[in-house]
Amino acid sequence: MRSRLALLLPVALLAGVALPARGAGEWVIHERIPPDARDDLAMGVSLQGEIAAAIESGGGVVSAPDPARPPTDAEVRRPRASRSDVFAPDRDTSRPNIEASADPFTPGVSPFVRVAAYDAVDDRFQLRVSRPARAKVAPGAAVLRTDDRFYGDFVLDVAPGRPVPIPTVGPETRLVHARLGVGGRDLDFQISSDPAGNWFLTADAPARARLVVELAVARAAFGGVPGDPSWTQLPAPERLPANVALAAAAVSRAIGVSRQQRPREVLSLLVAYFRAFVDSDVHPPSRVDIYTDLALSQKGVCRHRAYAFTITALSLGLPTRMVTSDTHAWVEVHDGALFRRIDLGGAGRVLGDEGLANAEPYVAPADPFAWPANSERGADSARGGSAAVAAAASPATRSSAPAAPTLPDLEPPREAGDDRPPTTLTVQIAQGSALRGGELSLGGVAESDGERCPHLAVDVLVRFAGAAPDVLVGSVATDGSGAFEAKLSLPARLNLGDHLVFARTRGDGRCGPGASR
Repeated sequence: MRSRLALLLPVALLAGVALPARGAGEWVIHERIPPDARDDLAMGVSLQGEIAAAIESGGGVVSAPDPARPPTDAEVRRPRASRSDVFAPDRDTSRPNIEASADPFTPGVSPFVRVAAYDAVDDRFQLRVSRPARAKVAPGAAVLRTDDRFYGDFVLDVAPGRPVPIPTVGPETRLVHARLGVGGRDLDFQISSDPAGNWFLTADAPARARLVVELAVARAAFGGVPGDPSWTQLPAPERLPANVALAAAAVSRAIGVSRQQRPREVLSLLVAYFRAFVDSDVHPPSRVDIYTDLALSQKGVCRHRAYAFTITALSLGLPTRMVTSDTHAWVEVHDGALFRRIDLGGAGRVLGDEGLANAEPYVAPADPFAWPANSERGADSARGGSAAVAAAASPATRSSAPAAPTLPDLEPPREAGDDRPPTTLTVQIAQGSALRGGELSLGGVAESDGERCPHLAVDVLVRFAGAAPDVLVGSVATDGSGAFEAKLSLPARLNLGDHLVFARTRGDGRCGPGASR
């Protein structure tokens, strides 16, 4: 617990003001001031392990977890994140019920807590990590202007010589600061990472200890329009076993992808194909091999989609990882500059909401790929399961509703020194109302400084009766002329009544952040 002392006596004497007394001879010489994250950030306050007491996140300023806080009963009883050396696929393509699990990160990233990642395939069609070698993850990583920052808070049972898996927050997570300890006592430790980005902690003494980490990740790793490299500009993934490569070639032909296309085109086609999977209580029969049977049936939930996507992409030379949490699965794909997280949908029904309704949820960049209608996305489970609304309206709401928000209220935050001209988004909605779970059709254009903004990521959101919080309905990218069209599925959990529909963008290298008018 942190406290601050405001020394009032010298100030009072200099000002010539008499100090109040609580009783005879009892002078007030200090008072306890609650911690303030903005003050901590402004003054650069640090905690044990040199962890910043506060950081600026996508949603505002957040305070660090207390590194010296003793483990609570709930943390001790909580199951630890499970990680297996291989991912073995199954044929149960029905939509599962999933118990919610706690999110150790602030801002919260559920359900995308990165527990296990796999970047290679064996001859039994199982996913694994390409190499066993691990590299040291040293603290002290620089924080860049293009990064997003996070805290992690874990209770671990550690022992010498026993690596303990710890989750990470995103692709290529970097360690800024870390502290492992029991109360006020520090413990020596090391963190290492394998080629797929899985982290392990090894301590020098046995203990039940708290690990608090301060992390940085490139914001582009969580979304936005991917790069457009040539095949030779991509890092080469490990070659597939001959039998897997033969099966993957047949699947690629069926989908219509090949190395004759550019990597970004292949990626778009693969995302569209695997997002079109559907869950089914009728499981794919065993005909060829489990990968081929799943891929060509287009049946399955998140783990089946991510698994089959990974093998297909690797066979084409597109560096890809399948990543799992305790509640979801997705992929990370290298775009020539970095790995980017891509959600393929297929989320399960989340039971309960422990850890999912984080007080400070992370707001990721726009998803540039289209979603089929009625998709079950990972982000939906972070809001407590499949969601969405009864009536959506354009910014001209009915007179009974509160006034629509002003434009500055809708715009994303702009960093100091950002001199990009603002982007104006013009949005037209095809219908005046829509049912929860139904389809919302809209289109528009993006302009900045009198010119169109091509290939720009745009988020579409709704706000109930003019009052936050906003709900992300979907994300689209403008075409080469700066225009966009989308048919988006409205979440089933939205409130009944009038909603403001608006678009927002964080911009790109030329066009600055902005919102629809």
